[in-house]
Amino acid sequence: MTDADILLANIFSLGEHATWQNCMDHVESGLRSWLKTQDDVSFQRIYIVGCGTSYYAGMVGKYVIERLTHLPVESHQAFAFSHYTDPALMNEKALVIGISTTGNTESVCNALEFARRSGANTLAFTAAPGSRITEISQTTILTGGRVTIAVKTETYLQSLICLYLFGIHLGGILGLLSSGEAQGWRQQIGKAEEMTRRFFAEQQPEIAKLVDLYGSTDMVFIVGTGPNFGTVEEASLKVVEIAKMYSVSQELENFLHGYDREVNESSPIFVLAPQGRAIDRMLDLLTFTHKAGVPSIVFTTGENPDVKRVANHILQLGGELDELATPLAYITPFYLFSYQMALRRGFDPSARRFPGILPLKLRYRDEFKS
Repeated sequence: MTDADILLANIFSLGEHATWQNCMDHVESGLRSWLKTQDDVSFQRIYIVGCGTSYYAGMVGKYVIERLTHLPVESHQAFAFSHYTDPALMNEKALVIGISTTGNTESVCNALEFARRSGANTLAFTAAPGSRITEISQTTILTGGRVTIAVKTETYLQSLICLYLFGIHLGGILGLLSSGEAQGWRQQIGKAEEMTRRFFAEQQPEIAKLVDLYGSTDMVFIVGTGPNFGTVEEASLKVVEIAKMYSVSQELENFLHGYDREVNESSPIFVLAPQGRAIDRMLDLLTFTHKAGVPSIVFTTGENPDVKRVANHILQLGGELDELATPLAYITPFYLFSYQMALRRGFDPSARRFPGILPLKLRYRDEFKS
């Protein structure tokens, strides 16, 4: 199989029950073992660190864990965390969660080393047993995922599942979730899985239609807020990585404070609009794009006649889902869109533009200093 074939297989694996269940089984087991070793889980603050796709998963996880544990959670880019966080904030009441699929992401490993050296508790999520992060972190939770190619798709979903289950377990230990409520949140993960399977079974032609309509565009905008701001960032990264085209990711309110001036009639804007707290503000945005003649593509769940009146295209992922669970379902259509756009634009979806120059391998001091 070529790398492009592997990438497509990874995307389609998101519609397979085994992908979700295998991850849940690994993570549930790991979390139960971790909690048995914890004499005190009275954390006062949680930090989630990662790079790229892992960082964006952490942006989603912030909202989920805060909701389920009532603890303040921050998501940080790992390099900035280790270089600019005041060590005085790190103590036995702080928990730092590092996410790295390969287990060898240098900045994430450095961030966990910094946290542990400064007195914080550390926990790692990775797909790679025996990797460097497993040696640094006090505890490692394995995701059950595969480390195959540079473009991450399957592993993003698995990182999300880790964070949702972490919130469920910790919320239960803290007495904030009854067993029934915890089961209800696990069912939300199951509903997101069902939506994803249904998307592959029934809605792929809708993505093909979007590619036909907008295959010649030079760029797309992707807008969301709250728990789906991380979805927006991950989706935009995949448009860049896979389709090799420019993508602007923006938080909803931030977009309306300046970036709205940059849209035009030939560049579509994707809007993540679950039936939740921000739906009225989303309608403000869609009313603007409708009046300005900017094509809009709305991802949503449930029927909303107001959205239907002002949106050009609606990808309605069937079924009821709590807004906090929608990131689990909203990302997969973007992966398929990016893959098909790459083919439409004549690019290998899995290839780098500059295959001989790998940024993570470069060191200025080695390249240019004697």
